[in-house]
Amino acid sequence: MHQSIVLKARVDDIEQAENAIFDLTESLGTFFVQEDVYFNVPNGNLKLRIMHPNRCGQLIYNSLSNKSDHKLSESQVTEVEDVLSIRATLSAALGERGTITKKRRVFTMDDVRIYLDDVDQIGQFIDIAVTLNSSQSDSCYARAKEIRERLNISEDAVVPVAYLDMMMESLSFDDDLSSRKSTKSGSETESDESV
Repeated sequence: MHQSIVLKARVDDIEQAENAIFDLTESLGTFFVQEDVYFNVPNGNLKLRIMHPNRCGQLIYNSLSNKSDHKLSESQVTEVEDVLSIRATLSAALGERGTITKKRRVFTMDDVRIYLDDVDQIGQFIDIAVTLNSSQSDSCYARAKEIRERLNISEDAVVPVAYLDMMMESLSFDDDLSSRKSTKSGSETESDESV
């Protein structure tokens, strides 16, 4: 299993975030369009990452454990060529939880990966991953904190959940709001009819 220290935060000013990352990494990054299909599993997350336009991909299992804002991520990645067949098989066996589509720019610097994501329906985010060296875990947490500070990521911007969880919460909120509006509208109709 690959281990890393990860931190995700919302981005309000994408241009400012890009400039800060460019200054830190001295790189323009690599651009991808990714579709992550999440499956129902009892523990952690299992997702099939489809890379567009060539439609190759990765099957990724990961689990997160908390340590303040920075989380320990354990992941196992398998390269996949026939993503459509794998998706059909996993969907039949496990069922799909949901799909996240994002435009992602990846920046690398030594043991660090920085992702700048534009995620459909939920917004723009920065994601930091520092590869964990088991013999120096404290220094890896310190490195993640240092990068967070150099990129001016405030505590308020930190997001504690996965993109899929954010999207589900957003959809649940929208459904609840629609339900309240229709209930209110129905009440108004009833009162109009009673006059």
